[in-house]
Amino acid sequence: MQGLTKYSLVTGGIFGIATAALGVKWVRARARRIRCEAEPVSTFSLFPCVGPSLDDEIDKFMFTLAALTSATMLTTAAVTAASSPRRSLGGARMAKVDTPSYGLGRTTRSCRPAKVGHRVQLCLTKPDQPGPVVSGPAAACALLASTASADRESFQAVLLDIRNRVIGIDEVAKGTLTSVEVHPRELFKSAIAGSAAGIIVSHNHPSGDPEPSPEDKELTARLISIGKLVGVPVLDHVIVATSGCTSLRETTSLWGTS
Repeated sequence: MQGLTKYSLVTGGIFGIATAALGVKWVRARARRIRCEAEPVSTFSLFPCVGPSLDDEIDKFMFTLAALTSATMLTTAAVTAASSPRRSLGGARMAKVDTPSYGLGRTTRSCRPAKVGHRVQLCLTKPDQPGPVVSGPAAACALLASTASADRESFQAVLLDIRNRVIGIDEVAKGTLTSVEVHPRELFKSAIAGSAAGIIVSHNHPSGDPEPSPEDKELTARLISIGKLVGVPVLDHVIVATSGCTSLRETTSLWGTS
């Protein structure tokens, strides 16, 4: 935005100088026309009354002024468009911003309609390169380790393809120091819209203790059931904290013997 402001000032300055120069030229032409009408033409005059008529000078002035105005407006519009976030079909913002990279390296945070013309927005942090394969709880914990130091709880859904490669990560909800409220519809909205074959859910404990609470287990059981119904299985729920990471799939019987 600062670069655009500087560019606008420079362009405006150039336009102002050019307009002033044209104005001076027009005034001189008018003065010459008045003098030539008031004085007889002399072959010995140091400033003979020859050259374009005043009407010609006015036409040139207006044409040049219009051309400068159009060029300035077009150039400014082009720079503004280049400086603005890119938009995809449906007016979705597609912009690189500073977002948590998780364990994905360089990432892009993008928001777009789930389908063209739909109001449902899909916002994901996606890796610029093909995402890593999440082969188990240890890989999931490493992927989400950066959330352990957050000062409040947040809930993430890691979207995976059929080979358990990361498609993107959706921060479903942010909460307080001690809790985060998660609506299953919001979680599965991104999973379905993102064509995920499965998901791993995660949240952090600012207290530093990664042990799951009874509420964590209850929510996990509910999400597992919903995942079976919609065809997007919940593969694990990991809790990350500064003192460690806990996989509910490894430490509970919520998934049964599968």
